[in-house]
Formats: sequence, structure tokens, C-alpha cells
Amino acid sequence: MHAPDDDYTYEVMNQTIKGVDFTVYNVFLTSGEWMPQYSNKPMWTHWLQVCVPHKPRKDNDIALLYIDGGHTANKASPPSKGDALVEILCGTTGAVSAHLSAVPSEPLVFSNDPSGKSRTEGAIIAWTWKVWLESGGKADPTWLLRFPMVRSV
Repeated sequence: MHAPDDDYTYEVMNQTIKGVDFTVYNVFLTSGEWMPQYSNKPMWTHWLQVCVPHKPRKDNDIALLYIDGGHTANKASPPSKGDALVEILCGTTGAVSAHLSAVPSEPLVFSNDPSGKSRTEGAIIAWTWKVWLESGGKADPTWLLRFPMVRSV
């Protein structure tokens, strides 16, 4: 999880979303590269929306993170509104709350998959476990989809 990755970057975009009790900041996040030799989309990009309350509670030292699926983020198309659940959490608890999308980056097609299927989360998890188990556990464990998913968080 802590291996260096020169592809990890983030950019706080100029566009913000103003609510009555909060401001949502759009952050374009590249969490890294995964399986470039086998995946049609090795670079994982996400939208991270950080909701900051205008009046944070002084006794609140926690932050909340909501992790969601969805398709790979496109920098040219930032979200135009905040995630409703995160806005409710931020506004009612007074805690910084965030929404991370596109975990995992999907859909994916693997070059070593003879079916050539476009796979989403459950099918990607199954395929990566299949490849790893068929290697007798000798394949690189980062083949398993949970590694890049956790890294993105």
C-alpha cells in the first residue's frame, strides 16, 4: 500500500459548490497506476469532494469519508453538485465529510482474459482472484483488486 507511485497526484479545482452551511471542494485525484500491462485503463482517477462546514463543531475531531463506485473520473467534467449524503453529514454533524468516487476504476477489460469482457467491480474482483489462485498464489499479490482500491482511499 505504501509503495511509491510517481503517478499519484491531486489538484483542487477552482470550482466550488456553496451550500447554506458548507462549501464543497472538488479535488481531481489520480491514485496511481494498476496493472498497466494487462488493463485497458491502468491509470486510476477519481473525484474527491470535500465538504467543509462553515461552522465546524469545536468538539468534533473526526472526519467522515464515503467511498463509492462508478466510472473513472474525467478532469474535464467535474461534479456540478455535491453528494447529498455527504452534504447532510457535513451540515448536521459539523464534521468535514468527503465523497471518493470511482473505487474501483471501472469498467475494465483485461488483455489476458480470453473472453474480452468489460468488467465492473464484482467481476473485476472475481477475475483478479481467479488469476491469482490459478498461479498457485505465486502471482504478484497486487493483482488482487483490493490493493488499488485501498490505495485510492
